[in-house]
This record gives sequence, C-alpha cells and structure tokens, in this order.
Amino acid sequence: MAFALPPRLSMTQEFLLPGDALSVAWDEESRRLYVGSTRGEIYLIDLNQSDPQPVPWQAHLSYVADVEITQGALISVGSDHQMYWWDLDTHLRIRAQPHPKWIRQMAVSADGQRVATVCDDMAARLWDAGGGELLHQLTGHAVTTPYNLPSKLYSCAFSPSGQQLATADQLGYIILWDVLRGTQLSDLHGPNFFTHDTNGHGYGGIRGVAFSPDGAQIVACGNQAGDTSQIAGSKSLIHIYDWRSQTRRFELTQGGNFFYERVEYHRDNSWLFAAAGAGSQQKLVFIDPRDGEFVSVAPSPMLVFDICLDSACQQLVTAGRKGKQGCVALWRVEAEERPPTPG
Repeated sequence: MAFALPPRLSMTQEFLLPGDALSVAWDEESRRLYVGSTRGEIYLIDLNQSDPQPVPWQAHLSYVADVEITQGALISVGSDHQMYWWDLDTHLRIRAQPHPKWIRQMAVSADGQRVATVCDDMAARLWDAGGGELLHQLTGHAVTTPYNLPSKLYSCAFSPSGQQLATADQLGYIILWDVLRGTQLSDLHGPNFFTHDTNGHGYGGIRGVAFSPDGAQIVACGNQAGDTSQIAGSKSLIHIYDWRSQTRRFELTQGGNFFYERVEYHRDNSWLFAAAGAGSQQKLVFIDPRDGEFVSVAPSPMLVFDICLDSACQQLVTAGRKGKQGCVALWRVEAEERPPTPG
C-alpha cells in the first residue's frame, strides 16, 4: 500500500501590510481574504484580481484580534472591547455587541449558527450568529493568577458536531462546555503552560486549541513563558488530550523562547499543523497526532499569528509579521505519495 510522505509547504503569494496581521478569515467561495491588523483596520484582499492589493477600512480603535465569516457577514473582535458584524460587500457595520474587556478570540460552529467569544473578564459567550443575540455567558476560569494578578482567556474552539466548546486560559486550563445548555462538562489542566517570575508576574498560557475531526481529542498550543520573557528553560508546548477521559496523550516540547500560536487538524486526522508566533524562532511544523511525532519542521519567513486551512486541506493562509511589516501569505500544501516498498 502507498503511504504519504511528510507534507511540504510552498508559498504561492505574499501581501505586505503597514501593521501586523493579527487575524485572517478566508471566504473560499468568493476568493476573498479579510485581515485584521494592529492598526484597527480590516483589509480586504480579493484574490480574483490579477494583481490583488490589500484595501483597508477602519474597523476598531486598536487591535483587530480576530475575524470570522458566517451567515453572510464578517464578524470582528478587538482589544477595544467591541464585537462588530459587517456587510461583506459594503463594509458597513450591521450590529455591535460590546464586551467588558479585550476580546481575544472567536470561533464559529461548523453549521455557522453559533459564534463564541473569549474575553479578559474570563467569561466566554455564545451568540446567535445571524441575529447577534447572547445565548449563554460561560464562567468558570480563574479570574486571577496565584499571585492575584489578572489572568487572560486566550482561545476557544467548537467541536466538529458543534455540541461542545473548548475555552483555554493563561494558567493552562481548558474547560469543556455543553453548547446547548451552557453548562460545564469537564476540564483539563496543562500545568507546564504557565510559569511566573520572582515578582509574581505570570507568563505563558494556551494560545490556541482545536478539536480532532472525530471530536475525541483536543490539541492545545502555547508556551511555558511569554514572548518577552527570558526565563531559563522556556519551552514551546503542544499537548494532545483525550478530553472525555481527561487524559493527556502527548506533551511535545521544543526549546527556545517562542510559542506556538495556532494549531489545526487535517480533515482526516492524517496530520496536525502548528505555527510559531512571536519569539526567537519562526517555524511551521507538521505533527502526526497518532504518535505525537514531529514529521516535518520548516523555517518560516514570518511570525505567524493566525492561520486558515481550506476545506480540502490543500491550501493554507498565514497572517503575521515579516520584518517590520505585517504579512499575509498563501501556501500550497503538498502531500506526495511514495510507491510501496518491494517485497
């Protein structure tokens, strides 16, 4: 039987922006990219054009932390505590849902009916994607670190069925929620995701989470220490859990002062993709989720803060920083086949 070689990435297009590209949403059908930046702007990149150029509109007062497309609208959240719905064609604001603090990330259910947000008031919120109504407010994460400093709620992801939501914080805790009832199902803890200095300042956290295609596993990525920390022994971390049994299957560590910002599964679970964000190393890696082995590690020309895989897992978009500019790049994912070994 033929078997796949480790996937390879080849960049096909690159776009530079005046501010860091923090988030990206990909409308595959219309071939449009929407990019959130540190300047409060959202950029439209129309890939149908012969020479696409990023076209901005002012959307937030500061960082556009995440952008998502669902129900025929673009939704953005930012460090200005605002959640906005936008018309995809006119870029006019449809509605707003303010939050108490910085909104770090969003997730959209597979059917497009629900949107989740995570905010630094340490609450997650479930919204009706079409009408914008608040369905549930989910509280359970610790509000402060062990030294009584404010914690952060970094990431969230829906299960493929849309029945569960995972939320993850600075202290390395993941809480699983029942989406319909708005109740807590279970929690997981990766203690190595958090550390502190002699003054009690905390570093690290889970920056990205994702469910496996069958919904049985959760991957969490981040770092034991933050991007500006010089704590000795800093490690980038990836954990893979069987969440129902609350079992950690793998802990993947790499030295160097950097963290993995985003992780995504291939649709058939044949590999797991992870991208390095801020810090001292720039890399893109493929991992075999069955044995927890790094199967391919490649240097990256950019720091990556967000990623989008297409539905076929054959193309990838990365958003981040290259040098002193923001950067959005399109990649081809090539998984070659090797003939069977004779005999």
